[in-house]
Amino acid sequence: MRPRSIALAALCLLAALACQTYEFVPVEPLSISQEESSTPIVIKKFKPNVMVLVDKSGSMDQPTDPTLPGCTTAFGLCGTGDSAKANPCNTNVCPTRWSELNLALDSFLQTQAQTVRFGLSFFPEPGSQDAGEPNCVPTTAARVDLPADTQDDSAATLSALSTAARNALASVRSQTSAGPFGTGGATPTGPSLQFFSDYAPLQDPLRLELVVLLTDGLPNCNATITAEACVCTAAADSCPPAGTPNNCLDKDRTVQAVQDLAARGIHVVVIGFGDETRASLDGGVQAPIVLQEMGLAGNYPRLCPGPRHDQPCGPLNPCQGGVCLRQYYQAQDSRDLGAALAEITASLDREPCLRAITPAPTSEDLILLTLNGTKYPPGSDTWRYVPPADGGPAIRFLGSLCTAIESSTAQNPVQLDLRILRVL
Repeated sequence: MRPRSIALAALCLLAALACQTYEFVPVEPLSISQEESSTPIVIKKFKPNVMVLVDKSGSMDQPTDPTLPGCTTAFGLCGTGDSAKANPCNTNVCPTRWSELNLALDSFLQTQAQTVRFGLSFFPEPGSQDAGEPNCVPTTAARVDLPADTQDDSAATLSALSTAARNALASVRSQTSAGPFGTGGATPTGPSLQFFSDYAPLQDPLRLELVVLLTDGLPNCNATITAEACVCTAAADSCPPAGTPNNCLDKDRTVQAVQDLAARGIHVVVIGFGDETRASLDGGVQAPIVLQEMGLAGNYPRLCPGPRHDQPCGPLNPCQGGVCLRQYYQAQDSRDLGAALAEITASLDREPCLRAITPAPTSEDLILLTLNGTKYPPGSDTWRYVPPADGGPAIRFLGSLCTAIESSTAQNPVQLDLRILRVL
C-alpha cells in the first residue's frame, strides 16, 4: 500500500473511533476486609501443651460468699485488707477464692492427667515490699515446666507432670505470708503472660499450645501509667497522686500480651473468678470488659454448645453466630470453675472435619481455601461453608479432604491456608 493510502486509512479509523460512544454503569465503591490464616492441622497429634497460669494475688484470700456467718470474725470480714494475714478465713466455714480454686483445679489436673501435658505457673512472684508497695513481680519462671522433649507423651511423663502441678498448687496457702508459698500482692497479669512469648516448650507447631489464665481481678502493676490516665483498680487512696501508680488498670499492655502470644500460635483461655468478674454487677464493670478483650484476643473461640453450636452458653451469655457472646469464662465457686475447665477440656478434641472460622465471610464464594498447597473450591468432595444460622461460622470438610485431615499425624500434618474476604 502506498503512503497516501495508509494515511487515508488511518484518518478513516480515527474518524470511526471518534464517532463511538460508550455507556458505563455507575458502580458504588466497595470496601473489602481480608483475614488470612495458616494452620497446621494434626488430628492424630501429640497431647496438647497446657500451661496453667494462676493469679495468687491478695484478693484470692477473700470469701467467695461474704454473707456466710463464718466469714465474719471478731476482727471483721476475714481475708480482706489483711496483708499481715492476721485474720485469715477458716475455709471449713468460709470458702475463699483460693480454696475453691484449689479444689476445682486439683480435680482438673488429676482427671486430665493422661490427656494433657501440664505446666503450672503463678503470679505475682516474691518481690520487694519497699515503702509498702504491693508485690508486682510477674512470672519469671514456670513452677512446673512443660517437657523440653517434644516427642515425650509417655504415660509416666504425663502422670509426673500432673502430680508435680498438684503438689505445687497445694504448696501455696492463704495462711502463709506473701511469697513463693503464700498468696498476696498485686496483679501483674500482662508481663506474666509476656513471659511465655519466649518460653521454648510452648513453641511446638505440631501441638495445640494453650495458656489457661485463672484470675480474680483486674491487671495492674504498670508504673508507667500517668496519674491523668489512671483508672484505679483499688481503693481511691491507693492510686495517684496520693498512692502508687501500680494500682492503675493495665488493660492495653495485658491485651497486647495476649495478642502477641496468639500471633506465635499460643492460644489463651481466660477464666475470671469471683464477684469482680461478673458482667451482671452494677459496680466494677471494668473487669468484664477487660476479660472479654483478653478472651477475644486469645484466638481460641469459645463455641456455643449443642450439635449445631446454637445453644446459649449460660446465664447472660447468649449464642451469636455459633460463638458465645462472652468469650471468657466466669466462675463464682469450685462448681462453676470445674464446669469451665470441663468445657475447655472438651474443646481440646473438637470434631476434626469441622473447623470454626472467624470472622464470618460475606458468602461462600469469598472463601479461598488451600490444603497442602492445592486450592480447592467448595463441593461435595471438598468442603462446604457452615453459616452462623447452621452452627457456624465454620468449614466442614467432606470426602477426600476430610479423609486427608483424619489421616494427618504429627509427623505428616495437613497445612490449611484460608483467606476470608468480607464486603463491608
